[in-house]
Amino acid sequence: MMSAFANAIRDEMPRLRRYAHGTVGSAELGDQCIATCLARLIATPDLLDNGLHMPVALYRLFHDTNGHVEASASPLAPQAGIERADRLWHSLPFLPLAERQALMLVAVEGMAPDEAAEVLGLEETVVRDRVARAERALLRRTAASVMIIEDEYLLAADLERIVTEMGHAVCGAASGHAEAVAMAARCRPALVLADVRLRDGESGSAAVAEIRRHLDTEVIWVTAYAENLPAVGGEAAAVIEKPVQDDALKQAMDTALSRSFLAGVRGAHGNAPPVAAAHP
Repeated sequence: MMSAFANAIRDEMPRLRRYAHGTVGSAELGDQCIATCLARLIATPDLLDNGLHMPVALYRLFHDTNGHVEASASPLAPQAGIERADRLWHSLPFLPLAERQALMLVAVEGMAPDEAAEVLGLEETVVRDRVARAERALLRRTAASVMIIEDEYLLAADLERIVTEMGHAVCGAASGHAEAVAMAARCRPALVLADVRLRDGESGSAAVAEIRRHLDTEVIWVTAYAENLPAVGGEAAAVIEKPVQDDALKQAMDTALSRSFLAGVRGAHGNAPPVAAAHP
């Protein structure tokens, strides 16, 4: 009968395989690295007897064995037409190996920065810095789709200017409830910039509520009526009051899209199949 120790390693294999693929930059080479790691563990089972709990100890062993390994082939640029989560995943090989490892451990595998520091043999502050740099680099490579719900033409144009200055793309601007809902269904934005009150007495908050019933999108309110938001404010990443200050909106968008980005990376390859290698 398989021991509890071997069971714990087996259960961790799908996540370790995902991690290996993402950091090494090749599914085939990642599997070879895992096989090498397991062969070493089979030969010397007490390698995990280092005072660290599973899975930190297993990832530490992987790094001690393969931490320098990465695919030599140049990664292909992600195609603009594919889903953003997949573009995020395919952009990982463009990161320096050290940043890729820190990002995968913290953002994808869900380790606390101090645990990732144990895996990588680094100070926690170094891990946090590498994760932050990796996030910024990936955000620059993966322009997000942003939708605007605003009935003031000049303000909508100004919001579009700010979005494009940040390197993202405006997929559309709607001025009414029905138009906004239909537009969101077509372009599936990662972020919505929404006013609360629209023309003819329509409600931007009602439009956002309907959109979010069908689409998991981030929301930032851009409004002169912040006092009307208590019932729906929990859905938003931030509230930006009119007149809009460029820096405040850009900071709010960075925060919202970072959250969307992390969810995208986690979900892109969240169900890796079992590793095809011997288990201890």
